[in-house]
Amino acid sequence: MRRLRGRQVFRLTRLPDSVRADLQATIDRRWRDAGLAHGLMAKLAADSPVPVYSMAGRLYASKSGWLLLSVPNALVRGIFDALDEPGLELPGAGPEGKGLEAHISVCRDDEVAGLGGPGKISERGHAFRYQLGPLKSVNPAGQAEFSRCYFVEVTSPELKRLRASYGLSPEPKYPFHITVAYRRSRVLRDNDVAKAVD
Repeated sequence: MRRLRGRQVFRLTRLPDSVRADLQATIDRRWRDAGLAHGLMAKLAADSPVPVYSMAGRLYASKSGWLLLSVPNALVRGIFDALDEPGLELPGAGPEGKGLEAHISVCRDDEVAGLGGPGKISERGHAFRYQLGPLKSVNPAGQAEFSRCYFVEVTSPELKRLRASYGLSPEPKYPFHITVAYRRSRVLRDNDVAKAVD
């Protein structure tokens, strides 16, 4: 056996001519097929993936005056169920009992008030597209009751354009995101409570 331009070439001299010709044809066909397969893979990989903004929600004003984009609760529940972190709870599951209302915050209440109130925003009820980004966590500022907040980053050129059209910065103070879980402060601290079987 010897190498010729990166491929192995077998010496088939001890075989009968008919067997040698058939074997050589098979080897050549296999090399050709491998080359075609490589070419196909290179052609498929040549098309780089592009971002897809196929997820959409409806724009609405909350009772508290914020401008929000609706998100399916099932999306948040699915991510929450997959989290492997101790002491987490769903957003809105606290003692107030508001319940889960999955959303993307588009404008804070003070921004909406500065625009003249929710009635001045004509795009309410319209669909806006977004794309999910990575899952992250942060120590939430101004919320002493929580030690950690888990959220999925969101990208949305449409929401950026909407904010800019009202003279606001394209990104809100806290970039677009979907909150998926909280951990209350001191949940994981040692305490006198012990589980026991009575």
